[in-house]
Amino acid sequence: MKLYMIALLVVAAMTMTLYSCAAAQSAAENAQADHHAWLPFGADKIPPEDRAKMPLPFGISLNYYSSKETFKLSNAAVSLNGQTIPTQAFNLESVSTVTNSRTLRADAWILPFLDIYYVNGTFRGEARDIEAEVLGPPLPIPQTIPFNGRQSGIGATLAGGYKQFFASYDWNTSWAKLNLANVTIPTVTQGPRIGVQFGSSEAPIRVYVGGFHEAVRGRVSGGAIFQNLGQLDYDLKATPETAWNFIVGAQVEAHKRSNLNIEYGMGKRKQTRLSYTQRF
Repeated sequence: MKLYMIALLVVAAMTMTLYSCAAAQSAAENAQADHHAWLPFGADKIPPEDRAKMPLPFGISLNYYSSKETFKLSNAAVSLNGQTIPTQAFNLESVSTVTNSRTLRADAWILPFLDIYYVNGTFRGEARDIEAEVLGPPLPIPQTIPFNGRQSGIGATLAGGYKQFFASYDWNTSWAKLNLANVTIPTVTQGPRIGVQFGSSEAPIRVYVGGFHEAVRGRVSGGAIFQNLGQLDYDLKATPETAWNFIVGAQVEAHKRSNLNIEYGMGKRKQTRLSYTQRF
C-alpha cells in the first residue's frame, strides 16, 4: 500500500478515536450547531428528530482513487514525425490504463436532499497494452507510456432515506489536463447507490451497492516524442470498454463530524476509492 494511503488511514483512525471519546459532550454541541445552521435551505420544515439525523452542512474530503480499465479507440488520425499515416496502414484500436489520483473535495448541502461539491487534484498513471492494426513494417510502439496531470470538477448528489434504508444518485463532470494531450479532456460520471445502516445513531455503519457510469466527451488529441519512434501525434475518440460497472462500499461514522468511506468497483473496470471527510 502506498505511503499516502497509510497516512490517510492513520489520520482518519486517530481523529475518529478522539471524537468517539468526546461523543457525549459533542452531541450537545452538534445539536446546537444544527439548530443555528443556515444550510440546508428548508431544514426548518423537517421534524426535529429527523433533522438531527441529517449530516452537517459543510464538508472537506481527502480522496484517493485508483482505477484500471480499457478504452476503445476510434476515428484515429495519427502522424509520425510530421507525416500522416493512412488509417489503412496504422489504426489504433484500444489501450489499457492504470490511474491513481489524489483530490480535495469541498461540499455543501444546499437542500435536505441535495449536496453540491467541487473537486480538485492531481493524477498519474500509465497506458499499457496498446493494440493497433499495422499493415507493412511494424512500428516500435512503447509497451507502457507514463502520464500525469491535473483535474477539477463539479457535481451534485441527490439523497434520501427511510428508517435504516437510504438511496442516492451522484452526477459529476470533470476536466483533466494531461501532459500527453493538448486539450482538456471532459469526463462525465454518474451512478445510483442503495444501502442500509447498522449500529447506533451516534456511530452508524452504512453499507451499499450501486453502479458507476463513465463517458468521455469529445475527442482527445496530443503527442509526445518516443525513443526509437520519434514524434507521434494523434487525434482520436476514446470510449470506455464498458460504460457501467458494479460497485460496493461502506462508510463508518465514528462521530457526526467525521467519516471514512471505502468503495470498490468490479467488472471490466476495476476501481478503489478511499475517502476521509470532516464536516462542520
